[in-house]
Amino acid sequence: MVDKGRLRILAGILFVTTLVHANNSTVGPTSTPAVSSSELLPNTSAVTRTRETTTAVIPTQQPSQPTFTVKDNNDTVCLLATFNATFNVSYQAMTGDGKSEEQYSFNLPDTALGGGDCEKDGTNAMLHITWEGGFILHMEFKVKDDPKLPKSWYASVIELTYNVSMFPDAVQEELHTSKSKKDLECFKAVFGNSYKCMSSKQIDLLNDDNKTTIMEVSRVQIQPFSVPDTGAFSSATECQADSAPKAPLDNVIPIAVAATLAALILVIIIIYFVTKKYNSSSYKAMD
Repeated sequence: MVDKGRLRILAGILFVTTLVHANNSTVGPTSTPAVSSSELLPNTSAVTRTRETTTAVIPTQQPSQPTFTVKDNNDTVCLLATFNATFNVSYQAMTGDGKSEEQYSFNLPDTALGGGDCEKDGTNAMLHITWEGGFILHMEFKVKDDPKLPKSWYASVIELTYNVSMFPDAVQEELHTSKSKKDLECFKAVFGNSYKCMSSKQIDLLNDDNKTTIMEVSRVQIQPFSVPDTGAFSSATECQADSAPKAPLDNVIPIAVAATLAALILVIIIIYFVTKKYNSSSYKAMD
């Protein structure tokens, strides 16, 4: 009887052990499934990433500009000129709402051709510039010989002829002219010198309809008289915009700081003497 009881106990223990082992194999710690490298990468089909691109800023080079020469009957250079010019012209255009006044800007191209004339007496000279489309820029120069002032020269006439048909949606198809005022004295320099100005200068011209045409020039050097035999510019009379002294920023800041400190020290000294005088008066009153 005892042996049968032990057998039953051993059988029960074996059964329980088997159940525990089976449960451990099915309910035990969950293993991490293998993940492929493609699953670790972001889902680019669902999320589109944009990357900012930075465009490098390249310094703008100065545009090439034409140089014009005029020769006399002896084939000697009597006038030299080089400059950049931009023109802003008002004209009538046809738009969806009918006629309207528009603005059109164009530059003096480096393909422009120059010519002109130098009078024998050496007191007048002309520069005549033409370019494609029927455009003409005409300039006249005179000598000013005032006994009270140094002899000088200047541009007395500037005239622009332009072809309106070259402008967008232009109503008219004809040539127009814009001209400077009668009392113009532009590009003035001492006689025997060239005129030079790197800064921009605006010159107002009036067209046939009394509308203003703006001519803006820069990097100018002109000499209509007494050009050296070398065919190069003489010493230059610089424009006021180029010759005016400009205080560097590095000097302005220390000056401003020094002035502020000086004012602060002055205020402290005044407060010191006022306080001292007040205390002295108080002591005398107590005595």
